[in-house]
Amino acid sequence: MRHTVSRTLLIGSSAGFVSALALALVALTQGLSPAAPLKATAHVVLGPDAVSGSAAALVIGGVIHVVSACFWAVIAVLLMRPIQRTGRPQLWLTGLVTAMIAAAVDYLLMPARLTPGWELALPIWGIALGFAGLGLGLSLGLLVSRALPPAQTTKPVVRDWEQAAPTAPMPVTAPDRLRRPGLNVIDQRQQRIDPANEVTKDPNCDTGGPASGR
Repeated sequence: MRHTVSRTLLIGSSAGFVSALALALVALTQGLSPAAPLKATAHVVLGPDAVSGSAAALVIGGVIHVVSACFWAVIAVLLMRPIQRTGRPQLWLTGLVTAMIAAAVDYLLMPARLTPGWELALPIWGIALGFAGLGLGLSLGLLVSRALPPAQTTKPVVRDWEQAAPTAPMPVTAPDRLRRPGLNVIDQRQQRIDPANEVTKDPNCDTGGPASGR
């Protein structure tokens, strides 16, 4: 789980940075501050005048921008799951397709108050470059995350006091000694004592024939 979250944050950070860089470059070509597009994103909270707002508008817009990029990173990861082969072409295509979905959702499905607000500062081609930067950042993040080593499963640490104490062997009872005598103990079930106090082998244990006297 931790590996999945860190991977998503990596992809989202890449997407947010590249798209913000693309938006800033477009803003410079329009004679605007490079922070104007991110300030415009704060219109969700501050209204249309956020594009010319103070540093607070930049902070709010930047947070919304990063959170949105991480959301689309989750969508990109989900789109990758059904794909059997995850080579570079598939990763680039997934990032660009995710950016196209983001553009359609943000400017065709969302109400005007919930759009990224880039239209308040940039022309339509600048908005398109912003989403292209989003797709490029998603693809780069997917490539980097794939190159990272997979998460290693660690075994739970068992502390000394949690380890089970060794169990003592069960005591041997007298009936058990009779049933299973040791090798150094004469098994009286196979022996008998004759009248002369001489120990002889019990003939009943022989399988060769009937008992015979000495």
